Amino acid sequence: MMADIEIEIDGKVVHGYSGESLISIADREGIDIPRFCYHKKLSVAANCRMCLVDIEGNPTPQPACSTLSSAGMKVHTNNEGQNCTKGCYGVFVNQPPTGLSNL
Repeated sequence: MMADIEIEIDGKVVHGYSGESLISIADREGIDIPRFCYHKKLSVAANCRMCLVDIEGNPTPQPACSTLSSAGMKVHTNNEGQNCTKGCYGVFVNQPPTGLSNL
């Protein structure tokens, strides 16, 4: 079965299915979107916010794992919200809060 829609991710035209998650399309097309809580075999929680992407026409970044595609979307993966989220996780991973070793 052929993909039924075209969207644009970081200027690259890609094909997908209407209603398919943005992160699934990006994975298939080899476009890296960082994630922490997403796995294709688990239910989507969209809790970590690591996969935030900008979608033209939408005022706020959206999680790529739970945002469903529609024809003509223009998605940008390198954005300020995502950079902030990655930075915050980097600090936590490199310097975890004290007391966690007792858990």
